[in-house]
Amino acid sequence: MASMKVEDVRARRVAVVPGAVPGAAVATFAAGAFGVVIAAVGRAGGRLDGPPFAWYALPASPPPPDVVPLADVAGEPVPGEPLGEPVLLLEPEAPVVPEAALSADPVDVAVGYPVDGLAPGDLADGVVVTDRPGGLAAVALHEGTTEDLADVYRELSVWLRDRALDVGGERWEEYLGDDAEPQVRIVWPLA
Repeated sequence: MASMKVEDVRARRVAVVPGAVPGAAVATFAAGAFGVVIAAVGRAGGRLDGPPFAWYALPASPPPPDVVPLADVAGEPVPGEPLGEPVLLLEPEAPVVPEAALSADPVDVAVGYPVDGLAPGDLADGVVVTDRPGGLAAVALHEGTTEDLADVYRELSVWLRDRALDVGGERWEEYLGDDAEPQVRIVWPLA
């Protein structure tokens, strides 16, 4: 189980290789793009200033579910609850992450590193220097590989729902640790 919290994350200058990539192929895309970013940043006189990441552009949170009176859910009052109190009907495992992010459908992703010493703009080999936003975000720290991220996103979806938090249309995964003790930090700015 991942640890989760709301955190005020700082905006960062980043160098990325953007692309529209099938969700299932992001790891392969990232493996090549990380090296391209490292080389372009070095040639431009900048330096890496943080862990590698994949930054996804996704649709914003779905609209809130309908409110249904308790008596209408099963046709009779729920024991222990006053008649007519509204309840939100949500599936307990309803993922916030669109399935396309984990499938063959293309997703917009930018892969790279936080950087220092570079101005926004284009570098060599399709690398773009830009600013990643800061602000309040849901943050989940997963102790393990990216293979388990679908489960982490399901946990995060439930965690967000239980706290009535809405997320925006982008998020990123920071790849921390090493091969022996990998960690993935998911940062999802709140709407």
